[in-house]
Amino acid sequence: MTEHRKEYLKEYNKRPEVKERLRQKRKEQKKDRKEYFKKYLSDPKNIAHRAEYAKRYRKVNRIKVNSRRRERISKLTKWVYEIKKTKKCILCNFDKHPAALVFHHKNKDEKYKTIKDLVQSCCSKKKILEEMEKCDVLCNNCHIIKHFEECKNYKFYIS
Repeated sequence: MTEHRKEYLKEYNKRPEVKERLRQKRKEQKKDRKEYFKKYLSDPKNIAHRAEYAKRYRKVNRIKVNSRRRERISKLTKWVYEIKKTKKCILCNFDKHPAALVFHHKNKDEKYKTIKDLVQSCCSKKKILEEMEKCDVLCNNCHIIKHFEECKNYKFYIS
């Protein structure tokens, strides 16, 4: 393609009606791609193929995959730490250091995983926040006491 032709196309694509037409075309292509992948991903044959491909990819690129995973865990850990900085123990109002605060599930039946486990498995921030909403923030001492009192046989230890 000549320089003159490239310049002409650059100017042509700047026109508002052409921009709108290109935007509509990209929108349609995106919609078509979504529909294709929806069909592709729902086919059991393709699910098995994708799983096999992912397994091979992780095996070949183990260092890259692991470093990305560690980086993601590190970012999530820092994010949870920043959230803990704004919290304090609901029982004793301790807020001197976020590392001493833990998330205690109010109801064990609603518990999906601990916050630490969600971070280690690289879950989304949305999922972690949903799990945090099911929790009370306690300092380590209050947390241990709370679990001790929840224990069925704790009166055995006291008497």
